[in-house]
Amino acid sequence: MIGRIRAALLVAAMLACAAGNAGAERRMGFQPPVTGGISVSWFTGDLAKVAGKAQLGYEVGTFLPVPLGGRFELRPGIAFTTKGAEAHGEYVVPVLDENFLVTRYQRYPVDWNMNLAYIEAPVLVRARLSGVGKHGWRATLGLAPGVRVGASPSHIMSSIGTSLYPSGARRFELSGVGGLGFEWVRAKAVSFVELRMKYGLTDVFAGDDGPAGRNAAVMLAGGAHLR
Repeated sequence: MIGRIRAALLVAAMLACAAGNAGAERRMGFQPPVTGGISVSWFTGDLAKVAGKAQLGYEVGTFLPVPLGGRFELRPGIAFTTKGAEAHGEYVVPVLDENFLVTRYQRYPVDWNMNLAYIEAPVLVRARLSGVGKHGWRATLGLAPGVRVGASPSHIMSSIGTSLYPSGARRFELSGVGGLGFEWVRAKAVSFVELRMKYGLTDVFAGDDGPAGRNAAVMLAGGAHLR
């Protein structure tokens, strides 16, 4: 958890520097747009019963702003993002007798994290709700296909006969993305901050490899690019 907090703070610092210096960087030649954010992620469905506590994550990437008329903009991009959840509490298992009747319940402590990392290629459409050509509110909607590039637990519940290995998570994932934010338009640069929601359109595990459930996250995102 401490490592994730440090990484999230680093992302925030990078975005603040990028937004503040984007205009000055124009004199140095081409500078790719930068975007990223700090997220709170969790699982849905049956998977939330196994790991039901949200955890901190982060995202960093770049994008290509493509104007689509006065009010719309297409933003294909690529990003590294972390997702997952934590499990804290007790796992209750019924103990049966020879007649398959429940005689008692055995309680086992559960304390572990399920950390998933993805490379995503989001394709977003950005709409200017106000302030066309100047500061104003913006709405974002799109899809984010991703490839899982990492998975690591801090503990596996093999001792209770329920082995849940994150490495068995589905390799490919598709998420829907929506957001609302504010954009500052300056002479040489554009910067923005946005509250964004991601929701998985595919289950984390495929078939019977694990409990049914999807990734979900709320992210405070930001970024900057040159005009």
